[in-house]
Amino acid sequence: MKRSLTWVGCLSVLVLVLVGCGGTPLPDPPAAPTGLTADGGMRTVDMQWNASEDVITHYNVYQGTHVATLRKVAEVPAGSTSHTLTDVHGFTPYLYSLSAVNAGGESPLALAVPATALQTGLVEGQHLALPKGSGRYVEIPHDPALNPTNAITIEGRVQLTAASTSCDSLIGKEYETAYWVGVCNGVLRSYLRGTGSNRDGGTISVGVWTHFAVTSDGTTRRHYLDGAVVAEFEEAGPLTTNSSAVRIGSDVSWDYAPPALFDEFRIWNRALTGTEIQSWMDQEITESLPGLVAVWPLDFDGRDALGSFDGDLAGTPAFGLEGTIDAATPTMPVVLIITPNCTSDLGGTMVRHKVHPFYVDQDAGYTLTLEHGDVALAFIVYEDEFDPTEPRTNCIAAHNDGTPMVLTLDLEAGGPYYAVVFDDTFAQDQDTVYPFSLAGPFFP
Repeated sequence: MKRSLTWVGCLSVLVLVLVGCGGTPLPDPPAAPTGLTADGGMRTVDMQWNASEDVITHYNVYQGTHVATLRKVAEVPAGSTSHTLTDVHGFTPYLYSLSAVNAGGESPLALAVPATALQTGLVEGQHLALPKGSGRYVEIPHDPALNPTNAITIEGRVQLTAASTSCDSLIGKEYETAYWVGVCNGVLRSYLRGTGSNRDGGTISVGVWTHFAVTSDGTTRRHYLDGAVVAEFEEAGPLTTNSSAVRIGSDVSWDYAPPALFDEFRIWNRALTGTEIQSWMDQEITESLPGLVAVWPLDFDGRDALGSFDGDLAGTPAFGLEGTIDAATPTMPVVLIITPNCTSDLGGTMVRHKVHPFYVDQDAGYTLTLEHGDVALAFIVYEDEFDPTEPRTNCIAAHNDGTPMVLTLDLEAGGPYYAVVFDDTFAQDQDTVYPFSLAGPFFP
């Protein structure tokens, strides 16, 4: 009986709450916005849409690399039909969507539309390029997640552009007290427990891309090159920690970079198996995976593809690409360069060439570098348009001397500018591969 009275009392209270408070019923959620468009600008994306026909409180703006990864990045007042997102990472093809919100809830998302922002960089840029030396690197602020204690995998892709005749840093978190991976006279070296924990194993060749990985499960440390185990060591104890920043191309206590290209560096809080390393070593990872802490693509900046541990750029690191002139490359009249300011003559021979468009997001000085080894290459920089039938038109600078070839230019924000590399050897039957990079005040 007591139980029955309690139930009736609760029911009475429930009825009073629903119909006795005098409130109006909540409205239905609004309809999805229509007419959404998105256009990329210099580190910006401009969005426009049709005004909602429902009474709403605001709009939510979404961004993601896939529909499944769309996340809210901004709120926009109800009366708006446009919004500009700023500080957008350039050359990343994002999807954008929008919802409308009222007291009854959130609408379905508008049909997602693509847009790609621009920023300083070669459009095809895909790696960090560092000369031998110090003061140029990516620095990621300390976080305990970047210092796993039970197990770890540190991996990345690197191409030495010249022989390493000393010990140089690939990635480090203060080698004296935590971890460091580098190259000593061409041999892969790792520290995982500070001073005294260094181990050597595996040779990295010059001029070819090599994937490296260092793993430890707390008991065994392994070095991998291109997915194969090249060295194995007993681990002397648990991994050690500190509060220092992580650096790519440097270390807080060893600021020496090799002359090299860096690409897709990652940290995991578990020891990957050889099969896992082989599966992912040639892949770009943009989504979370079990144990994956951070991914630095090193395409145009120091961002973490997972969004948690973005790095800052120190000095004036360069970002670039590996270009190829092959038999299928279009031809142009050879430009006989006389001075760097485009005084030149046209020769009668047709040569192979490759066009590399690039943008800059502020008025500043920028440096273009062509590594060509023993191959006879030259390059010209154009503004506005490049016409291979009139290769002296719109030229703003040219270079055909020195190893490497380096041009430093004062450029106005905007673009595209065009760097055109051509083959002075006139050889039509062989591929020519060359690293080409742009250095300047990159964002962020």
